[in-house]
Amino acid sequence: MPDDAIVLPEALHGIFFPFRWDKLALWALPTTVSVVALAELDWHLDLPVWSTQPPQPLFNLRPREVLACPNHHLDHWDRILAADTIYPLDLFHYNGRWVIMDGYHRLAKHAAFDMKWVNIRKHPDELFVEIQLN
Repeated sequence: MPDDAIVLPEALHGIFFPFRWDKLALWALPTTVSVVALAELDWHLDLPVWSTQPPQPLFNLRPREVLACPNHHLDHWDRILAADTIYPLDLFHYNGRWVIMDGYHRLAKHAAFDMKWVNIRKHPDELFVEIQLN
């Protein structure tokens, strides 16, 4: 296994992306912004995509846990509060569903403040090669 490989917990196997990507390249993709109901993305809040010890990639904290007890996870809570929801969440189709690649703190802010609609970009499969690092 390469030194920079992502080791995902069982709860994320087949759901979350098992490779690293270039965030700046992702943001630069030309995909059009659309809007979806928060309810369509709510299931992402139950995925352990964050770390209790950032920047270590532990994948042991669910956004919903932070929303339930913000005082126990102040670093993530601060990032949620600072998140700018004008920017879209970036999604790719992965194993039969649209999965958020970037924007979990923005999604959590939508949930925390009961915002019903979310700006998103659903990137076409052929753009995977534009952002993958390994």
